[in-house]
Amino acid sequence: MAAASHVPMLQAILLCDQLYQDKATNKFVIAGTFTRILATSFPAQHPVSFLYFRVVDWAGKSSFRFRLVDLKDASLVGESGPFPIELPESERLSGHEFGIRLPQLPLAHEGAYAIELLWGDKDHPLGQWRFEAVSPQEKA
Repeated sequence: MAAASHVPMLQAILLCDQLYQDKATNKFVIAGTFTRILATSFPAQHPVSFLYFRVVDWAGKSSFRFRLVDLKDASLVGESGPFPIELPESERLSGHEFGIRLPQLPLAHEGAYAIELLWGDKDHPLGQWRFEAVSPQEKA
């Protein structure tokens, strides 16, 4: 199978507490989407989260990776991947869903962060999920 010649269209991306794929139906069950992480002090580590995304209009061989970015100064906090994938041309328009358990998210300070999804060997940015790290007193 040839390498993919173009970038897919991202239809969904989200960060959640739990992600389960039903083996009988292949449907994803997504629980606890969030845009705010509470930490009693900083620096902090968010122990468990999952990234879900769906792409369409793509077939071939490629890979994706994701990275955590501190939006205060656009600095790279961490990254994971690449994760190789291969889809037949007959499934180009079907849409494909992916769910990944993320490593712990290191949060140096309160503020805005983003999980960015990058596609292919040229790291084409497909999209991002933004969230805030806050202390409990800022919750109100």
